[in-house]
Amino acid sequence: MATIKFEEHGTKNFPLPGSLQFFKLLKKTGELEGGDIKSFLSVSIDSYLEWLDALKTIERYRDYLGKDLHAFIYELLLAKLGIKPRFVEERFKDKGWN
Repeated sequence: MATIKFEEHGTKNFPLPGSLQFFKLLKKTGELEGGDIKSFLSVSIDSYLEWLDALKTIERYRDYLGKDLHAFIYELLLAKLGIKPRFVEERFKDKGWN
């Protein structure tokens, strides 16, 4: 049994080895520090439609990802377009979008 502690939803148990295909081991023991996660995550997008799907997915599961992980993945997706998250946020605010 793998026990995973989610920031927003508490601790969940997953049966092993059946659930291993859905997870990537980031670190065997201890907590990840802020900088550690950045060295393990990357975004591999091959088309505009794939980019949109990725953006929709992280928005759909925002509550499950937690604030920090969501923000980091969002930044990675925007970096694929060559823009900064602050620029996008300012454009959204100009339009009254939340």
